[in-house]
Amino acid sequence: MSDRPAVRRRDASGLLALLLPIAIAAAVAGCGSTASPTPSAGGAVVNGTARPSTGTPARTFSNAKLGELLARLGDATARQASMVRDLTTATSGTPEQIRTAAGAISDWAKGESSWLDAHTPDPCFTKAHDSYRRAVTDIAAAAAEFTRLAATGNPPTNVQGQPAGAQFVKGLAEVTEANALATVALRTCG
Repeated sequence: MSDRPAVRRRDASGLLALLLPIAIAAAVAGCGSTASPTPSAGGAVVNGTARPSTGTPARTFSNAKLGELLARLGDATARQASMVRDLTTATSGTPEQIRTAAGAISDWAKGESSWLDAHTPDPCFTKAHDSYRRAVTDIAAAAAEFTRLAATGNPPTNVQGQPAGAQFVKGLAEVTEANALATVALRTCG
């Protein structure tokens, strides 16, 4: 018999079953959509020129603000996979692991919300900006709910986590929608 306190681990099938559709939805979200002319993750936009961190040639935008939004959306799209992976892994672990994953997602959402506040859109890409704002808001709300569920001390069940999971998937889908809207905006103000 061990002197260590028992750490209650959840049956991985509960929340893992909830987050598997999230992972699938995130993977499918990028399929079949119009390719976005965004730089790869880690890229930056300076004076209307997207500067990807890879050796890809820089993309120049006539509207620097739209270029910045496209770069931000490209980074968010690249980050989706790690958010899903981290949250999926955490839900088969301890409440502390869920808090940690949800906290990282919440921190990302706060940063994106601050960026959106500081970068008002031009009228020609307001729809894309607003769609990204909805995405960030939904992802932040889902992270807050996962944090709340983890704070109960017991691992949340599949049923308890469904609303947070659904809101998270909705936010991920909005990132894809914002990308599509920003790509369309390139025709009128890009």
